[in-house]
Amino acid sequence: MNSNNNTDQAEQPFPDKLVISAAEYNKQPILDILLNHIIPDSKPISVLEIGSGTGQHITHFAAHFPLATFQPSDIDSQYFKSIQAYIDEYEINAFTKNILPPLNIDVLSPSSTTISSQSYDFVYCCNMIHITPIECTKGLFALAERVLKSDGSLITYGPYGLQGGGRITPESNRRFHAHLQMQDSRWGLKSIDELAVIAHDHHMVLKQIFDMPSNNKILWWIKKKELKYSDINPDTCNEPDSPWYTIHNTIKKRPRLTTSSISSSTSNRKSSRSLNQTTPMSDSDNDLIVPSKRVVRKKKPNTIVSSDSDDTIIIDDDDDGDESPPKPIKKKVKHRPEITDDKLDIETKKALREQAERDKRIKLQQEREELARLERSRKQKEYNGEIICAHEQKQVPVAFELVLETDLNTNNIIIEVDLTLVQYMKKHQIEGVRFLWNQVFESTTRIKASINKETKEDRGGSGAILAHCMGLGKTFTTITLIHTLFRYQKLTHIHRVLILCPLNTANNWRNEFRQWIGHLEPHINVYLFNAEDIAKKDRIQFLRRWYEDGGILIMGYEMYRLLNYASDATVKKPRKITKKKPKSTEDGAEDLSSSDDDKWLKKKTTKSKADLASIEKYRKYLRSPGPDLIVCDEGHMIKNPKSAVTRMVNEVRTLRRIVLTGTPMQNNLKEYYAMINFCKPNYLGSEHEFSRNFRIPIEAGQHKDSSAGDVAYMRRRAYALNQRLINVLHRRDFDVLRSFLPPKFEYAVKIKCTPLQQELYRTYLLIQNIDPGARLNMAKLLGDYQYLMKIWTHPWLLRPHFIDGYYKYLKGQDQVETDQFFQDDPDEMIDDDEVGLKTQKRTKQVSKIKPIQSITTATPQMKISKYFPNADDEDDDDEDNSASTDKLAVVMKAMKKEWWYDMFDVEQSQFDIELSGKFELFRAILTECESIGDKLLVFTRSLLALDYIEQWLERWSSRASSPKWTKGKDYFRMDGKVPIKQRAADIKSFNEPENTRARLFLISTMAGGIGINLHSANRVIIF
Repeated sequence: MNSNNNTDQAEQPFPDKLVISAAEYNKQPILDILLNHIIPDSKPISVLEIGSGTGQHITHFAAHFPLATFQPSDIDSQYFKSIQAYIDEYEINAFTKNILPPLNIDVLSPSSTTISSQSYDFVYCCNMIHITPIECTKGLFALAERVLKSDGSLITYGPYGLQGGGRITPESNRRFHAHLQMQDSRWGLKSIDELAVIAHDHHMVLKQIFDMPSNNKILWWIKKKELKYSDINPDTCNEPDSPWYTIHNTIKKRPRLTTSSISSSTSNRKSSRSLNQTTPMSDSDNDLIVPSKRVVRKKKPNTIVSSDSDDTIIIDDDDDGDESPPKPIKKKVKHRPEITDDKLDIETKKALREQAERDKRIKLQQEREELARLERSRKQKEYNGEIICAHEQKQVPVAFELVLETDLNTNNIIIEVDLTLVQYMKKHQIEGVRFLWNQVFESTTRIKASINKETKEDRGGSGAILAHCMGLGKTFTTITLIHTLFRYQKLTHIHRVLILCPLNTANNWRNEFRQWIGHLEPHINVYLFNAEDIAKKDRIQFLRRWYEDGGILIMGYEMYRLLNYASDATVKKPRKITKKKPKSTEDGAEDLSSSDDDKWLKKKTTKSKADLASIEKYRKYLRSPGPDLIVCDEGHMIKNPKSAVTRMVNEVRTLRRIVLTGTPMQNNLKEYYAMINFCKPNYLGSEHEFSRNFRIPIEAGQHKDSSAGDVAYMRRRAYALNQRLINVLHRRDFDVLRSFLPPKFEYAVKIKCTPLQQELYRTYLLIQNIDPGARLNMAKLLGDYQYLMKIWTHPWLLRPHFIDGYYKYLKGQDQVETDQFFQDDPDEMIDDDEVGLKTQKRTKQVSKIKPIQSITTATPQMKISKYFPNADDEDDDDEDNSASTDKLAVVMKAMKKEWWYDMFDVEQSQFDIELSGKFELFRAILTECESIGDKLLVFTRSLLALDYIEQWLERWSSRASSPKWTKGKDYFRMDGKVPIKQRAADIKSFNEPENTRARLFLISTMAGGIGINLHSANRVIIF
C-alpha cells in the first residue's frame, strides 16, 4: 500500500495526483525485476494490484506491458481520485488503454468483492505487509489463492525479517521495526519463514527472493494445486543460516490447514504456533504431506513417489484432464552427498571467502554511492531552480551521469564515464559497466593496495563475465569501460589491455574503437596484430611497442596460442626423435632409406641465443607480466580446459579478466566450469569438487527417464549454482531489445527428395550395409552424413566431392609447408569440406607422386576449374594448370568406376536444379527477394555447396541480357580463405543502406558464424 503522510499535490493539469517519494524511488527497480521475469509481449495477462495507494506504480508498469490488463484497488477510497488522475495522464500518450478503474477491496473480506475466482495471472502488493496487522497478510494470501489462476504469481514488496524467531537483520530494519511497533503494536516486519507458513495454508509457495535497494525485497509466490518439497526448497535447505532452512523444516513437520477462512480461530491458532512445533497428523487427512517413507496418498493413482531420506515428494500429473495409465514408480538415484564447505580445498575456501568479502564491500559502496548521487541530484535541482527563477525559463533536465566511484567524505567524483559515451548507452549497458568495474576493479583504494611497491606489479583484482545476448552491445560496453580506465590511468594503473577475439571480429573491434573513442581524450593507441600485415621478423618489435608505449592490443585466439606455444616449445625437454632425415630423390620425392640421425636431431633441437631471447620476449609481452587487463571476446572459445588456447590464456599473470559471451550456460557443464574458472580461479572449486557438488547432480536430473527425486535435486543444485554466480556473471537476454525490434519468424521447411536423390540415398544405404532399424553407430554416422549431405543438396556434388577425396588420396598427406604463425584460423573456424585434410596427422613420409595443388592451397579459380569443367579459365595455357589437367584426367578415369556414376548424366546435370528440391526452393526464394529488394544471407557448412551456388549464379547471369550476379557487387562470399581485410570490406559494403545492388551474401557457417554484424539483411537461409 503506497500510503504515506508525506504526500504532495502535483501541479496542473492533474491536481488530484498525489506523489509519494518512496513510491517514485522504488517503482523502477521493481519494474526491472518484472521485465526480467515476465515477457511484456508474449501473451495477454491480467494483473490485480492490492493497495494501489496513489497509483504511481500501476501506470509506470502498464506502459511497459501493453498487452496486460491492470486492475488497481485500495481499501481507502480517498486514493481513487489520485489513481484516476494518473490513469488519465497515462492514457494521453499510451498506445492502448490497459488500466481499469480502481476497485474498493478489503482483504479481510475477500468474499465481498465482485472479482471472480481464478481470473488473474498476477497479484501485486507493495509496502502493505509491514504496516498492517497479521490478519491482513493472511487475508492477502487468501484473496490471492481465490483470484489467481493455477500457477499464478503473488508478488509482494517491502522490508522483511530473514530468520525465524523474530530476529530481524540488518540494524536499519530493526530500527524501522521498532518505529512501526511504536505506532501500532500490530505492525512490524514479518519474517519470510512466517509468511511461508501462511502461504502454505493457501497453496502458495515461495519461488524466489530478490534483493532490492534500501534493504527491501521482492518475494515471488506461486500458486500450486499440490505443493511439493522441490517447490518449497529451491536451495540446499541444509544451511541453518539460510531463510529456506526454517521454511523447509516448518512445512515438512506441519499439516496444511483444511480451511482457508482467515476468521477461523483454529486457523489463527495454528498460524501463530512456534515454527519448530509439530502437529499430530491424521491418516484421514488427504491434504497432508507427511514425512514418511511410505506412500501417503492413495486417492490418485497417477503420482510419482520418490523417497529420499525422510521426504516424500508428490508430483501431480498435468491438469489437462487426460485419463492416462498410471505412471511407474521410479526410485530416486542415490547421489554422493555434496562436499561441505569445511571439506573444500584451501584454495576454494580462500576464493569463496575473498568473493564474499568483495560482495560485502561492493554492496556497502553501492549504497553510499547511491546516497551521494541523490545528494548531487538534489544540489543540481536547487541550482537549476535558482537559475529558473532568475530567468523565468522552463526547468532544465538534470544532466545524466555514470559515476563509478565517489569520495564518500567530500562527495566528489573520482571515476566517471565520459558523458559523450553515456548519452549513447542503454540501461543494460550502464549496468554492465558498473558490474565490470565493481567485480574487476572494485575501487581505486583497492587498486592502490594491490600494487607491489617494489615491482610496481598489480597482484589484485578479479574477473567477471558479461553474458549479454547477441545484439546488446557488449563491444560498446567494454570499450566504454576501457576508455574510462585510460582516462583515469594514474588511479587505475591500466597501461596495457589485451583483447582476444575470433579472427572475424578483430577488424570490427578496431573499427569500434575508432568510432567511439577515436575523437575523445585521452588518445589511446590501438594495435591490431594481423599476421597478413606483420612480417614474422617484425612481430617482436610490434609487441614491444605495445608493451612499452601502452594501449590496446587486438589479437586472434589462434595467433595468441601460436606465439605462446613457440615460447613454450623449447622450455620443455625435447622428446627423443627416432625418425631419419629424409633425402630427396631425383624425382623430387623424399627417401627415408638413410640419414645421419645425430646430425638431424641436433639440427632440430638446437636453438640459437637469438631464438631464446625472442622466446623470452614473447613470454614477457603476452603472459608474464603481460597485459594489465585481458578481455576474451566470445569467451565460450576457452570452454575446453585441456585445449592449448585455454591453457595459455590461464597462464596470464593478471587476475583482472573479462569474458564476453552471449551463451554462458551450455549443456556441457565442464565447458561452463572452464570459463568461470578462468575469470575467478578456484571459485567453483577444483574440477572434482565442481563435478561432485554441481555437474553430476544437475546432469542426472536432465534425462528423460530421470526420477522425480533426481529432477528436484537437479533444480536445487542448479539454483545453488546460479546463486553462487549471481555476482560473477551479468546476464541479459534478448528480452531487453524485444520491444524495440520487429518480430522474428522462423520456418523449418521440410523438402522432399527428388526421385534421383531417393534412389541414390537407398543405394548408398545398401552398399554400406546400413540397417535403418539398427542401433546408431555415431562414428560411422559422421562419415555417412558428409556423403549423404552431397546427395540431398544436389546429386552432382558427388563429382567434386569424389575429386577432392581422390586428390587427397593421390597426394597422400598434405605437404604444403606453411609458416604456422600465419595460420590464424582456430579449429572451430574450419569448414567441413576442409576437415578431412586439415585434421590429418602430419608426417614426413609422402607418396612418390609428383605434388599437385591441393584444394586448401589452390586459388579460387583453380579450384573451380578443377571441380566445375564449365567454368571459364583464362589460364588454360599455363604450365601448372596443364599439369593439374593431367592429374584431373587420372581422377576422372577413377570416378567413372564409382557406383553412382551411371545413375545420372554426371557431365550434363551440373546446372539441372530440378534434380534438387533444395535448389529449386532456393531459386524461388532468391527470385522473390530480388523482386522486393530484400537482402539475403545463406549459411552452409559445405564449401562445395558455396562453389556450386557461385557457378549457378554465374551461369544465370551469363544468360541474362546484362550481368546480373557479379561477385563483389551483387553478391559476396565469406569462407576461411577470404582475407580478413576483404571480409571487413565486404561486410561494410553489404551493410551500406544505399547499396541496394548488394543483395546476397554466401557464408560458410564456421567462418562467419561468430562475431559478424550483417544488420542490413532481413532474410536468412540455413542451407
